[in-house]
Amino acid sequence: MKLRVLLLLCVAACNSAPERTTQPIFDAMYNTVRIEPVSGKGDWLAKNSCGGYYAKAMSGGFPPVWETEAQLDWSTPTYPAQLVSFDQLSPTKSTTTHRSGDAVNICATGDGFAEFTVYPTTFYVDVGNAAAAVSINGPASIHDIDPPHTDYTAWVTDPYGKSGDRTSKATWASSAPAVASIDANGAVVPHAKGTFTLTGTVYTKSGSGTVTVLGVSSVAVSPQGGSVSETKTLQLSAVGKYADGYQTTAKPASWSSADPSIATVNASTGLVTGVHYGTTTITATIEGISGSTTVNVTGGQVSGYYVTGLSGASTPITSPATYYLTATTTTVSPMQGPYKYKWEVSYSNGILPDQVVNFKEGSYAMRVPAGNYTITVTVTPQQYYGTGYPTTFRYPVCTGGASAMAASRLDGRLTTRGSKNGSVIQKVIFGCGKEPV
Repeated sequence: MKLRVLLLLCVAACNSAPERTTQPIFDAMYNTVRIEPVSGKGDWLAKNSCGGYYAKAMSGGFPPVWETEAQLDWSTPTYPAQLVSFDQLSPTKSTTTHRSGDAVNICATGDGFAEFTVYPTTFYVDVGNAAAAVSINGPASIHDIDPPHTDYTAWVTDPYGKSGDRTSKATWASSAPAVASIDANGAVVPHAKGTFTLTGTVYTKSGSGTVTVLGVSSVAVSPQGGSVSETKTLQLSAVGKYADGYQTTAKPASWSSADPSIATVNASTGLVTGVHYGTTTITATIEGISGSTTVNVTGGQVSGYYVTGLSGASTPITSPATYYLTATTTTVSPMQGPYKYKWEVSYSNGILPDQVVNFKEGSYAMRVPAGNYTITVTVTPQQYYGTGYPTTFRYPVCTGGASAMAASRLDGRLTTRGSKNGSVIQKVIFGCGKEPV
């Protein structure tokens, strides 16, 4: 977006329609003619003053050679007004010939962008107060971390409609140096979020426009919904986002954990350390703007997670067979599959060896040979976020015709020893018409 500000500057002649000209081109070589001022910079003359200039014919090739004997024709335009004249010319002559390298006085007679030709090249010189209007051009918004901006220009139009880039002639000022300042080279240096007025002055006249310095408007934290095991680490990163879509990782973020008992985070680096099973929120803040993510801590024992019952075999067991046991657990949060179980099975009479099946999905096939004995089954659940606590069940086996009277009435009675976190939860099943075993 361009910022345009009109200012009243007296600028000299041109055609009736606006025409763009080049920057003053002294001390530059064009075609085979080079213009050099006798003294000073030479691209501006005060009104009603004169300055000496050399026109040198240069041969082609590299390096070019000054042709000292060449004859050069000097002329000035006649429309819309003569802003410069040559002091050697008579009023009735518009062209004069000088030897290459001779000094010619050019005199300013008006205000504006003057031009003269040393055949075959036209040169330009600003005369007097050479501006009637100025446009300040450049981006309407910049970022607070941008390097110095040199892309602002001052475009000047003279009273006759001729215009050209005069940025090199401009001096610049900022209305809010804390938001953006101007360095020694005239570049705009952004510092902080806000707005300021940028003013450019050319030939005593000024133009200005409003520029917005954008700052971070949102913060994105990644990865989102990450997981980390207890005692392990997870590196998070924060990106500052701007309203125009620009992004940066150059701005430092400060980090915090909503629950350090679950996970801690390094305040300056964003490195998360898992402490205990659970979920917490990790927040990154950049210049008062925050973004967050959840972190799930896995791998430890899950508080309150254990098997509450087994289905697939009635008690007491009165028929030898293979019974498929299925576990039911408590519900905790968070909770996510796959759901697996560790089975530890022993037989009181040693009829079968002890069996251990490490964590697997699905049911457990419990073999029950004939006889009178007890099968002890200890089950430990496991889910994505961690392992639960073991529960022990005892199945009386009475395949010799022992009475099962009252067994169904007593089945399901639950007794516990100690805490459910860290101690065996023992479900005592009565059977074979006897007291609890």
